[in-house]
Amino acid sequence: MAGTNADSVAAVGKQIAEQQEVQRSLKEELIGYLGLLAGAQLDNAEVRAALMRHPMVNEVWQHSSVAQALKEEGRDEGRIEEAREMARVSLEKRFGALSDEVLAAIQNADEATLEDMVGSRTLEEARAHLGLS
Repeated sequence: MAGTNADSVAAVGKQIAEQQEVQRSLKEELIGYLGLLAGAQLDNAEVRAALMRHPMVNEVWQHSSVAQALKEEGRDEGRIEEAREMARVSLEKRFGALSDEVLAAIQNADEATLEDMVGSRTLEEARAHLGLS
């Protein structure tokens, strides 16, 4: 992957997608792995842009298990970030400005902890849910 650039990723993706004798499921996996490997040298936006240049490559990429896993991971990350923001806003409305320690703990909390914390009746109870004393 040394010397990889967006143009080379797009070209390899196009070669894979245009292979008539290769089954679609194998094309999906190969383009998925191409995206993963290219990500070692390029940022994610560059890789996605390169794979989306050619309509056939884009279609194969969108159906690859790698792309599906990345989409799922992105949805999960978005959901937890939304939960963190909701928890922060909820606590600030009830208890006022939060300390840096509480804000940092919210950023590191998992979804279950955030749900428990939002139901807290006092700031001390919220801090306890976050593992703070």
